[in-house]
Amino acid sequence: MQSRFVRRLRSWLERHKWRSVALGAMAFFLTVSLVHPVHGYVPSAALSNGELGGFNLPLELAQEPNTQANSTLYFNTPNYVVSIYPRETTALRMNVYNKTTGQLEQSAAPVNYRGPLNNNAWVSYESYGSRAAQNVIYRASANRSTNQAQLEIIVQSNNTVQVQENSTSITSINVPLGNTSGNPGGNTGGNTGGNTSGVGSPNTVLAFDTRTFSTRVFNENGIRKMNVYDKLTQQTNVNAQPATLLNPSAAPFQNWVSYYGGSDYRGIPGRYFVRVSSSGEGRLQFINGNGQVILDEVREGPILVNVPASDIPAGSPAPAPSANADPYIAAVFGDEQTLGQVRAIAPAARFESAPQGRFINAGSFANRYEAESLVNLLLSRGFNSRLVYRNFNYR
Repeated sequence: MQSRFVRRLRSWLERHKWRSVALGAMAFFLTVSLVHPVHGYVPSAALSNGELGGFNLPLELAQEPNTQANSTLYFNTPNYVVSIYPRETTALRMNVYNKTTGQLEQSAAPVNYRGPLNNNAWVSYESYGSRAAQNVIYRASANRSTNQAQLEIIVQSNNTVQVQENSTSITSINVPLGNTSGNPGGNTGGNTGGNTSGVGSPNTVLAFDTRTFSTRVFNENGIRKMNVYDKLTQQTNVNAQPATLLNPSAAPFQNWVSYYGGSDYRGIPGRYFVRVSSSGEGRLQFINGNGQVILDEVREGPILVNVPASDIPAGSPAPAPSANADPYIAAVFGDEQTLGQVRAIAPAARFESAPQGRFINAGSFANRYEAESLVNLLLSRGFNSRLVYRNFNYR
């Protein structure tokens, strides 16, 4: 007769034997699965360039937000692809892709709608850019009634046409008919960049600050270039772009040295003009594609001038040489008559502008004590004089 303990043990084994079998089978399955996976991962095939959003174009252009169906104007020429986009908006942009070089020459450039330039059925769109060290205008024109389009690339300084190609195919031509009024152009956007360091280098042609901007025109590898730095936004609106010399024949700048460059100001297409007069006045302007002055600021503080004789208008005196930019100034407050009296003590005294107003700079010094010495001398002669520290940082 079996003991009570043996009977209980046999009963427990009968109840749990199938659970043990199941656990063993599960352990075996997991071990085999880890060593020999049942299903391997097969990556999906990558899309080719031609399958991206319907573009038979390189990836860099296909990624732009200008799908053919959403373009105001989209056409091919033998060597370029041109897109004005998006459709039916007041913030048009332009892309110009060079199929020969594989480069996107214009990328989301703000567009200026020019309408019918020649009083015909053609309408034109323009954006500003640079190529081959020259400031150029990219002009895309279209005639909706005849389903034609054309690309022109024009050197702005002399109005020479560098490129002129007719369309070989047109995908979108949602443009106004010629001789219509209205301006669907407009634009938005901005520009970023680095800074405009190196002002004091021997390559600097012209550099000065205005209330809002720091400007510099300089030589790089024999090419004149321009920087325009926005001190408020801390962005470089023009970063080493070509600077084209302009000798205007009309007042008020007919005797000034003027350089222009850049492509837009806060999304408005146009050019920056950096100017200097023979007396050393500096001026920064931005003029849009319709000739309207959008920005106009005069220089404040020192100016560095190293303009070559070949850039000076015929018959005009050379601009004043570089001003001393030492930080400690013996300042005198007064008018033209006061300036004449101060020059009897400090012959190089001159007016200088600052955010606080205009004053007479009787002398600039790297050493504070030298400046204080001149201030004391001027005070002893009855002039309203004090020491001014100029924390002027060229960018």
